Amino acid sequence: MKTAIYLVLSFVLLAAPVDLSKLVYKALYSGSLEDIEVALSKLNSEEDSPLIRAYKAALYAKEADKLKGVADKVQAFKKGAMMLEEEIKAYPDNVEFRFLRLAIQEKSPAILGYQDNIEEDKQKIIENYSSLDGRLKKQISQFATRSKYLKPEDLPQ
Repeated sequence: MKTAIYLVLSFVLLAAPVDLSKLVYKALYSGSLEDIEVALSKLNSEEDSPLIRAYKAALYAKEADKLKGVADKVQAFKKGAMMLEEEIKAYPDNVEFRFLRLAIQEKSPAILGYQDNIEEDKQKIIENYSSLDGRLKKQISQFATRSKYLKPEDLPQ
């Protein structure tokens, strides 16, 4: 039954126009494996772009949390982290990519060694926050309410 619901939901989402960012951030925040799989399915149907690759990267890293077995978890996380690093290297001024990395770094276990850019990403977000579109500002401000590193008072009004 659950599989049938997933298939129907996937079909509906693939057929209907969807705000990709809402779908991706919902999956990232909920942490539900089903939400992550639905979002990845939708992203896989989209034309390839740096944003699509960055969204997939963040979802792969988040998906690692929900997988069984240490090897599968580490492999999925590394795949997502490496993909995201490639996009940030190619587009170092893209604040959304930095935000995605900050969100992943904050939740990643220290043993994975993926927390080196927290302050750098936080600063990039704060410096550019005023010029961001409303969609991304909303995501960042919501994140800041529950973040250890980025607080609502850090964001310019």
